[in-house]
Amino acid sequence: MKFKPDRTILSAAKKYISYITEIADYSTPVINIPIKVIGANQVLPIVFNIEARFTVDSLTFNPPMFNFGNVWDYGASRINAFIENHSILPQKFCFINLPGEVEVETDQGCGIVLPGERYPVSIVYKPSVTNEEVEGILSC
Repeated sequence: MKFKPDRTILSAAKKYISYITEIADYSTPVINIPIKVIGANQVLPIVFNIEARFTVDSLTFNPPMFNFGNVWDYGASRINAFIENHSILPQKFCFINLPGEVEVETDQGCGIVLPGERYPVSIVYKPSVTNEEVEGILSC
């Protein structure tokens, strides 16, 4: 049996839905549908429930904003942060297309955050100027 519900099931099966609070105060809908199967030439029916939990696919940064402070040219500033998973499933992440001044230091640049996990990352900001910009600044 394949069970692939979408958001319409939340209104179609209201009487079978309850809510539980899971990770980080996210309320998760749980649907519990009773099923009764009667087989051919079978006296007793088979009764069971299908339970499905909906979850968010949310990853957040903690802190949610970064302030690198004053950074000199060719210097660097590092902030330690966490990626938090608010889902009841593992979530993949990857940092792509970052500007040249920003680096995110993780094990491989990509990874998986487990349910309820706080995955540590270091974000590095390194401003730089080109030789032409330096010459322009010095000639002023």
